[in-house]
Amino acid sequence: MAAFRAAQELAREAERPLRIIELGCGEGHVLGEVLKMCAADGLAVKECVGVDYQADALESARRLYPHINFLAADYASRPLSLKPSDVVMMVGTLHEVYSSCYSPTLGEIDRALGKKAVKKALRHNARLVRDGGAVVLFDGVEHPLKPESEIIIKFSTAAALDEFRRLASEYEAFRLRYEELEGGDRLKISIHSFTRYITKTRFFNSGLWEIERRESYQYFNESQFKECLGELGLKILKLQCHSPFRKDWLARVCIETSGVDFPQENILIVGRKVSAPKKR
Repeated sequence: MAAFRAAQELAREAERPLRIIELGCGEGHVLGEVLKMCAADGLAVKECVGVDYQADALESARRLYPHINFLAADYASRPLSLKPSDVVMMVGTLHEVYSSCYSPTLGEIDRALGKKAVKKALRHNARLVRDGGAVVLFDGVEHPLKPESEIIIKFSTAAALDEFRRLASEYEAFRLRYEELEGGDRLKISIHSFTRYITKTRFFNSGLWEIERRESYQYFNESQFKECLGELGLKILKLQCHSPFRKDWLARVCIETSGVDFPQENILIVGRKVSAPKKR
């Protein structure tokens, strides 16, 4: 786990117990696992804090992990009064900040407002990292092509096409932009809409669909992540994009447009906060 490896490196450098924060911790499973790994490796943790605004999730977290300090707070809209920490984790949470910017007027998420909200949250959270400390961020990532770029796709089966049509009718975070082409099994679709199809369809038959239909995992592409974190004084030590379900999608649909690959679904970033130069 990236957060554990960051803690390992920082512990070796600091030679003292660490402070760790997870923002948007939910039921605390990620934070609990990191602490378990630290204990197994003999890494001392002085303070461990999980922050979330959902009361039900925090109630469960406190029951499951009584040794962790959980705080009810909105980490995205205002700065938190917490001591600077060695490791600040944001695992699958910033997309919720983005998705909360739904506009009834637009009938979908306001993209500009959502990105602004994410940048604001990152700005607040960067203040919680001590000089030399690390940020661990895991979330969705946009395709490198411009969102309005159009591609041609072909479905392998009628069932796969029906699945797409269901997504188009039920997905609420965005209206999917596409045109059905002659032949019945091909579409012209924007890369923005195609990326949502790739990342959301698998939730249809799970209890999570009522939540997932209203959210978008993606908000920044790789370049935008780099730019935003750089502006906050965070030097990127690791950046890795990953698509765990690629084989599943290759069996359902092919991209006929030359030179275009499937979207990467997830991005993992570990950034180090660069110490500000001392004033003379």
